[in-house]
Amino acid sequence: MENIYWKAEGAENEVQCLCLGTGRFLRAVLVPALNHADLSPALIQTRGSSFYKYMKSRSKESSYQVDTVQVSGDITTQDVLCFGGFTLGSADGQNATWEFVNSLSHSVQIIGMGVTEAG
Repeated sequence: MENIYWKAEGAENEVQCLCLGTGRFLRAVLVPALNHADLSPALIQTRGSSFYKYMKSRSKESSYQVDTVQVSGDITTQDVLCFGGFTLGSADGQNATWEFVNSLSHSVQIIGMGVTEAG
């Protein structure tokens, strides 16, 4: 059976922050700020599986990319560190997520919550 999550090597010893949601605000604003504060975030997608699959495809980088359109119209790409990608969209994903959370060697300091404007 294929792993239904992605985590960076040694993530259990690094992660101190969990983000529920994988939307643009969390990925482009909150996660970079958490990295700057040395809180090493993992992201948990609430329904789908696209984020952890994307992270698995980039696993050697342990980062995801965010494109930003500048005022000038230029597009800049930033690599943002991420220590885990999980899903709550299936029973197996939920189990893998909770196993990871229970394996953390540090207390979770911050839980970031993404709220969609769609509903």
